[in-house]
Amino acid sequence: MKKALRWTLMIVFCLVGLVCGLMSARQPWIEPKPGVRLKPALPILRREDIAPGSAFDLFERAATFLSTHWGQNEYDELQLLSTSVWSDAVFTGLVASLAVSSTNLALARQAVLAGEIQVPTLLSYDTPLPYISGVSESARFFRVSAIRDASQGDCRKAFSDLATAIRFCNMPARGGASIHHAIGMNCSDFLCDTMLRIASCHRVPNEVLVEAAKGLRDVEERLEPLAEAFRHECLLATSIVDEAFIDPEGTLGYHSPPIMKVAIAVAPLLGSTPAVVKRNLAHCYSHLVYLAENPEESRSREELEEIFENLDGPLQILCRKDPVGYTVSALFVAGHTHLIDQRRRTVSRLRQTRVFLAVTAFQQAHDRVPGALEKLVPEFLDGVPADIYDGDPLRYVVAPDGRWRVYSIGSDKTDDGGVGTMNDGGPDYTLDSEAFIVPSPAATNPPAASPWHAP
Repeated sequence: MKKALRWTLMIVFCLVGLVCGLMSARQPWIEPKPGVRLKPALPILRREDIAPGSAFDLFERAATFLSTHWGQNEYDELQLLSTSVWSDAVFTGLVASLAVSSTNLALARQAVLAGEIQVPTLLSYDTPLPYISGVSESARFFRVSAIRDASQGDCRKAFSDLATAIRFCNMPARGGASIHHAIGMNCSDFLCDTMLRIASCHRVPNEVLVEAAKGLRDVEERLEPLAEAFRHECLLATSIVDEAFIDPEGTLGYHSPPIMKVAIAVAPLLGSTPAVVKRNLAHCYSHLVYLAENPEESRSREELEEIFENLDGPLQILCRKDPVGYTVSALFVAGHTHLIDQRRRTVSRLRQTRVFLAVTAFQQAHDRVPGALEKLVPEFLDGVPADIYDGDPLRYVVAPDGRWRVYSIGSDKTDDGGVGTMNDGGPDYTLDSEAFIVPSPAATNPPAASPWHAP
């Protein structure tokens, strides 16, 4: 009996020693990015500190759209609007919705004119953001209003409202998190498309086109850096770590998987103390901030993405130092790199839209398209915008039949002659001169064959 007990104790001690050896041999899975600032530029702003009549107060009130504004009929009409010429007799639901939303649109115009804004700092993932859906709704209302105004001959008001809408939708990015930036980018893209549609389907006064192009340059210059969103989220993500260790039930929620609560309970035995988890989470965000400020650094991006790849089993995760921190970081950080791509596409869209409007103005003034984009300077553009992917001027080609396109070479940095669209993202990001024309119901001629081909 004693002999069996001795053997049992020896086996237990060997197993403990083996586990301890393996634990000590584990390597850190993340190192900080040197020289990266994680402190946000803006101070923390609490909801109760918002003054009545401030830019955010006006913004929030404007974005509080009632869901009853959009019924199935209105959504059906929105779909139809993408391919149809406007008529009040056809789009009766949208006409009624515009009347109901007039107060909100007026508040949105006031908010844009009210000066600098800062949204309340997101201090908890449970914080309600009732204005988020309202931002997208406001963009739709502005789009519908602009298309209607243009159909009635008031292109000046149409472009003014679209410029206001783009600024309005990007307002919450100042001081906001990544969701605020994502909403602003999505809305900016389809509002730019609406500008292109109106410029393609109506004879817009040249001074309106030139002013719109200047306004888009101003929008780009005022875009809140995406890195600031990651800095704010780093504060938020690291702040809940202590809460999770103290009260996993309350922090993770009553419906959290039991394995997560068990993992939190045994985390210190695995090397995942609150301090270590917060440190490694901050290291991950330092990589995100660096990539947001240096999006062309493909190698740095690959290094970050490789950390969270090919680890699909609990045993593999446990082989990392601080497995809890690794799991939390994968949840908070791993999917954020796509926002960096989206920001670059949005900036490219803004720049290409500026060029598209300027070429249209040149064509109206001279009854021909320019032979090169440099011909637009300084009458229609103050300078040819650079391709965000390589720093060279945006590309521009003219087909033998007079059709033209402006394009970016895209993230693959390969010039494919403009083959691609802005929607599928490849191989080039392209705006075609006839892509935004909505055919008249009376038009019966079949579309001409495309003159474009890959070089």
